[in-house]
Amino acid sequence: MLRPAPVALVLALASLGACPPRACANPPVFRIEATLGGAWRTSIDYADRNPGFEAGGLQLEVALGPAWGPFALLAGAQGRVGFVANSAFYATTPGATPSLPTWYEAGGHVGFQLALGERIRARLGGTGAMSFIVDRNAPLVGGFLAMTFDATTWKTGRLAAILLLRLDVEAVLRDDDRLPRTSTSLAAGVGIRY
Repeated sequence: MLRPAPVALVLALASLGACPPRACANPPVFRIEATLGGAWRTSIDYADRNPGFEAGGLQLEVALGPAWGPFALLAGAQGRVGFVANSAFYATTPGATPSLPTWYEAGGHVGFQLALGERIRARLGGTGAMSFIVDRNAPLVGGFLAMTFDATTWKTGRLAAILLLRLDVEAVLRDDDRLPRTSTSLAAGVGIRY
């Protein structure tokens, strides 16, 4: 006799291969998005262990993965480089003048993207990164929401110039009084989607 749980699991896995009507009209394609812009990272809470934390600079982001119909599953990486406010505060040697730039960040993300019309896409997912602030470093783990807007399209919409707006909220996984417990970052960039 078959037990209900394994039968349900087999049916659920089999349904993953089924093609929803709208997605069948649009066969799966490979999608890539690349943007270059600016990013700003700050602490969220005024009662945090370092409420005055702020960093800003350039951001490069690349995301790729399968897309079918209005849906896509994208994985990617982002890199950030710039300056942290009051950089001497983060130096381990008192009175030292840190070399420039004073903030580096490298991370990855996975997210589910949904088209909200012909020119707007929303992506929600999880992110992890390593942040290097002067002589200190800390892993970051959290989530993000990104919105992309098509400025113009070519090849019947397959290639597009895009504007990216992204919000990240992450926990800082290092117990350091000079780094915030929770941090948020805002980023904006321009690029292409294929």
